[in-house]
Amino acid sequence: DTALVTPWGGARDTGTQIEGQSTQHYKSIATTTYNATKAITEHGLFRAATAGILMDRTVVAAINVVNTNKIEWTFEIGFSAGG
Repeated sequence: DTALVTPWGGARDTGTQIEGQSTQHYKSIATTTYNATKAITEHGLFRAATAGILMDRTVVAAINVVNTNKIEWTFEIGFSAGG
């Protein structure tokens, strides 16, 4: 996949980038504030705020939101040393 199947329609949020205790650990935290009633079913981590490459796509059971609801998304990954 290179994009989300159904983007929610708002701007992409820029997450807080956190490097773990070693360079083999990466974490991004972002909060999305929604502007209408929606059923959110996926989350994506992109390399750039606009027109960036999709690095990870996660499908979730529907999270129903209404205007001004927020979801905090956390993406975390670890890599083996030398791998």
